[in-house]
Amino acid sequence: MHNEVIPEPARYFSAGAACTTPEPGRTTAPYWITSATEGRKAVDELAAHQSDIVKIWSTRGKASYKKLTPEIYGA
Repeated sequence: MHNEVIPEPARYFSAGAACTTPEPGRTTAPYWITSATEGRKAVDELAAHQSDIVKIWSTRGKASYKKLTPEIYGA
C-alpha cells in the first residue's frame, strides 16, 4: 500500500514508534533516547521501515519525567 498508485486517493502517512526519554516502570513502546546520537539511530531505523513521519514526544504529562531537549529532538 505504501508505494501503490491510486488516482486521487486520500493521503495516508505511516509513522513507527515514537521517540522520547525513558519512563521508569515502562518496558515497551517507543524508542528511548537520551542523546542526539540515539535519536539519529532511531530515525535511521524508522526510515529503514519506510516510515513517513517521526513522532517525537518532547514533553510528557508528568513533570517527574525528563523532557527531551531541543538538542536531542532537533538531531
